[in-house]
Amino acid sequence: MWKQTLPLLAATMVVATAYAADAPRMQAIEQAIEASSGDVRLPDRMPATFFVRPCSECPVKTLQITQATQFLLGNRAATQAVFNRFVQQAPLTLGIFYASKTSDVTRVIAFDVPDSNAASPTTGKKSSPRQNRVN
Repeated sequence: MWKQTLPLLAATMVVATAYAADAPRMQAIEQAIEASSGDVRLPDRMPATFFVRPCSECPVKTLQITQATQFLLGNRAATQAVFNRFVQQAPLTLGIFYASKTSDVTRVIAFDVPDSNAASPTTGKKSSPRQNRVN
């Protein structure tokens, strides 16, 4: 029985190894840091460099804000100035997303932002519930 099974097993291993070599490799193209708005001082202009510590034991990470960086208050886009002003008013959790290869920040999101009854971060006006509905 082993005489028949061993060649079959060896052939299966060769095919599996060849298939695995052709399989696409997973790569992290974006990293994220979760931080408190009280612990991070975001720059007030762009392009600019700022520093953040991903954890208390981690080394400081240097990141760049560019013209392509998006600022979001919850699910709403905001200008950099409005975003900075808003997150300095109360401690919020921030998600800072950056490109793995370049350390360019792709977006900064302030979580736990009041939604439908809050004023728009760009206009300062309250929006109707119809404008906040997700289709």
